[in-house]
Amino acid sequence: MGAATTLVLAGTYPDVPRAILLEDPPAWWVAGPGESGVDEQRQARWRAWISELKTKIREELIAKQRAETPGWSEAEIGPWADAKLRLSPNVLNRQDAGAADWPSLLGHITCPVLLIAADPARGAIVSDESAAALQASVPQARVAHVSEAGHSIRRDQFERYMEVVRGFLAETTANV
Repeated sequence: MGAATTLVLAGTYPDVPRAILLEDPPAWWVAGPGESGVDEQRQARWRAWISELKTKIREELIAKQRAETPGWSEAEIGPWADAKLRLSPNVLNRQDAGAADWPSLLGHITCPVLLIAADPARGAIVSDESAAALQASVPQARVAHVSEAGHSIRRDQFERYMEVVRGFLAETTANV
């Protein structure tokens, strides 16, 4: 949930980050003027998902996640379940948040940007169109696609994810 914050930081204070990485974030940058980037249907689905989580106990969440994502490390599943149990539906109440001027903010980002994307068929959020839209607004943005991963790319394909991150950071630090 840090991609929007990261983009706002990099666009508001371009001298602060040396590089930023975004792991399958919602495409806030494709929203129209005055829109949050999250349509009402998606917000309703998220709210229903959070409500469903709240009906489960930790062991049920772990068992379900283990069955759905057999490639996840056992070390990840327990903390994931704990985080989901702490998740509040209030995270979706964004009416009091100021609307970001995405075109302006993105135009001020000067650091290298890596958008890590995965497979929408497996639950990833970033589409080819939204990735292209980010690259159009931030020309130095690179997109790395990690196949056979869903939204939790680092959990689904940890080794490949780390390979992509390390490669990006090596290139970024070599140019400093």
